[in-house]
Amino acid sequence: MKRRVIILTTTILAAVVLLCGCPQTPSGEGSNPYGSETTQTKNVTLAANETLYLVRVNPSSTTVPHAYTGTTASGSQAAYMQGSRSVFQQNLGAEEDAPVIRPHRASQEFNANPPRFAEIQDGRSRSVLGENHGYAACAVGDTGQFWVENSAKVMVQKNATLKVRSTWAKIWVADDNFDDASNVNDDNKITALQADDLAEKFDLIYPIETAFFGTEMRKASANTPNPADVKGIDGDDRIQILVYDIDDDYPSNQSGGTFGYFWGKDEYTQAQLDSGGASAYKSNEAEIFYLDAHFLDKYPETMYSTLVHEFQHMIHFNRKTLRLGRNSETWYNEMLSMLAEDMISPLIEVGADNSGHPINMRIPTFNVYYICGLTSWLSGNAAVYSYSVAYAFGAYLARNYGGAAFVKDMFDNDEVNQASITAALAGQSVDPRVDSFEDALLRFPEALLNNTTSGITFNKTVNYSMNVPTVGSTNYNFAAFNIYDNNYKVSDGVFNALDISKGSYTNGPLFGLYLTSGMPPASMNIQAFLPGQSSVTYTQWTNSPVKFRWYVKKADGTVTQK
Repeated sequence: MKRRVIILTTTILAAVVLLCGCPQTPSGEGSNPYGSETTQTKNVTLAANETLYLVRVNPSSTTVPHAYTGTTASGSQAAYMQGSRSVFQQNLGAEEDAPVIRPHRASQEFNANPPRFAEIQDGRSRSVLGENHGYAACAVGDTGQFWVENSAKVMVQKNATLKVRSTWAKIWVADDNFDDASNVNDDNKITALQADDLAEKFDLIYPIETAFFGTEMRKASANTPNPADVKGIDGDDRIQILVYDIDDDYPSNQSGGTFGYFWGKDEYTQAQLDSGGASAYKSNEAEIFYLDAHFLDKYPETMYSTLVHEFQHMIHFNRKTLRLGRNSETWYNEMLSMLAEDMISPLIEVGADNSGHPINMRIPTFNVYYICGLTSWLSGNAAVYSYSVAYAFGAYLARNYGGAAFVKDMFDNDEVNQASITAALAGQSVDPRVDSFEDALLRFPEALLNNTTSGITFNKTVNYSMNVPTVGSTNYNFAAFNIYDNNYKVSDGVFNALDISKGSYTNGPLFGLYLTSGMPPASMNIQAFLPGQSSVTYTQWTNSPVKFRWYVKKADGTVTQK
């Protein structure tokens, strides 16, 4: 039997950032689309132990160059923010036992903009010319070949054997990654017991997740008039799960890489791809997603949560892409997958206190890289920052505008991206003043300032229950977490990597940072002033989309807009 391990706190990675200071103003207006620079003064009355904050939000769809985001007078930084020097870091190493989840870029790009071969029949998706009859009949011990990308991003076939056939899953393990005699957790080998454990977890997940989000793609047929009996492209009512070494990137000390992915290409026949000019893709013609063998071996609880994550992508592709013909941007799709983990993973014993839960995987990184923006998905290793922002924004929405009921409204409506969030907000009654994506984005920074259980905050629990067939009453809850808890604080390693003086910092988000390139779409930055500083001189550009908001944080942790 293999030894199980627990993941340590996620390492916070370094990015391109600059300490807040006073950037030079461009000379001359000319035809400057940002208009002219104006100087103003903000005066507030502060009681003892109250702190003033300036929040900048760019709600637009374009990046605003840093020089046009406004400035504040020198000396206004918080005590631990010293100087005004550029720091460029791309050291993306990770501590041992601290996995860094990176995306499978090709599948993300395909899922966000797939070819349009799918048709709709009788209210159900139909994207097949004929079923792949092999999957349904497969028994444990049968072998198959699956198209995957190798390390050079070339499609090759991988030999695998069916190890488990459970109620809702078929677990295939690549022959290169199976060894039933293995008794270590870093040899890239999976045992029969681990495959059984994986299937057992997915059998718990399937009814809970489909009751909430709906089902994966299923094909209408004259022989299956009952929708519950309808199969997908593979003619099988079970989900295929292939475990292999994703990207062929295994070393025994591997701590970063792709944990898993769903690739919508597999919902099309190869004939469709070939005839539609997409022959570079090779379809496995199945409802299938993929998991990395090494990470399943070393971080099983995180990988159980990954099952929830990838299954949302599969259901999402059916309901939003195939059925509605809508393209979901990566940030929106990933946000929903992480919200699925947030509320469903505790139901499979990966709770909010578990290192594999998205709160613990994402919030430490978010506490530094919240400045990276929501809707512009970063590439390569930097995608970890985008994941953290997308999760935190979704976590804020769920905990402040209706919990799982709000998430369900967002998933079930006929919109995607910002419009889907706006539609869901328009239907919530928690705060009628917030009825659009922009409204919610403008209030998002309050959750970074407020560590109490009232107002806009991450620190509140929202409960929701519904009846799940074969399971019974099920709670889809979002657990409270305090963003200022020591579990999420910025590590000393980040201060060293960014060459920042730690000063008075103790925990919570790191304020005073901005990106040298400017403010990306749907982004924010936050500046904290010295305790007792009640007057600030600042500049704004008359036509800049960047909005300024001022807040005072009281000694009890509550926040008031000024």
